[in-house]
Amino acid sequence: VLFRSVVLVELGLRGWNALRHPSPYTLDDELGWRLVPGIARTLPAPDGRSVPFAVDGDGHRQLPPGPVTPTARVLVLGDSFVQGSEVAPEELFVSDCARRLDGVAFTAAGVGGWSTLQALRSLSREFARARPDHVLLVVYDNDFADNLMPYFSGLGARPYLRVQGEAVVECEAEPQTFAPFLLPLPLASFWYEQDRKSTRLNSSH
Repeated sequence: VLFRSVVLVELGLRGWNALRHPSPYTLDDELGWRLVPGIARTLPAPDGRSVPFAVDGDGHRQLPPGPVTPTARVLVLGDSFVQGSEVAPEELFVSDCARRLDGVAFTAAGVGGWSTLQALRSLSREFARARPDHVLLVVYDNDFADNLMPYFSGLGARPYLRVQGEAVVECEAEPQTFAPFLLPLPLASFWYEQDRKSTRLNSSH
C-alpha cells in the first residue's frame, strides 16, 4: 500500500509539474520534434542560477539583437549545444561568434536531442526562412550514436539511419499511436518502449 501511495504521489507531482512547466518542445512529423515558437520562461542552470529562455517566432533560441544591416548571415544547426538552454542568451557560443565577427548575423537553429540527420533535414525549411550565406553544422561525439536511434526518450520518434551491409539507409520516423501524448506523459520512455515491444510482437504474427 505504501509503495502504491508513493507511486501515485510521484505520478501526480510529475503531472502537476508538466502542466505548470510545459515542455519547450512540440512534435513534428518530419523532424520528430522542434522548439515551440514564441515561448519565454526561465530555466534552471547547473550553477543554481535561473536563466532566461526564449524562442523566436521561427522556433529558434532568441539571441541578443544583431546588426540591423548584416554583411552576412550564418545559420547554425545542431543539438542542445546550439540551443544552450542552461546558459543565458549572451553566454551562447553563437552569441560569442556574433561579438567576434562584427556585422555578421547569426541564427541559433539547434534543438535539444537532435541528431545530425534531424539537423540536416531541417535545412530546407531553414533556408527558406533565414536565407543564410553560410551554414555551420555543429557535431558532437554523441551524434554518431544518436543518428542510429529511432527515438529519444521522453521526446518521441525521429528519422534515423540504419546500416545495411556496406550501405547506410535513411529511415523515416516511426510515430507511435500515443505520440501526441508523449511529451507531458510521466514515465514517457517506459510507455514508449512498451508500445515498441507491442508493435514488434503484433507485426511478427
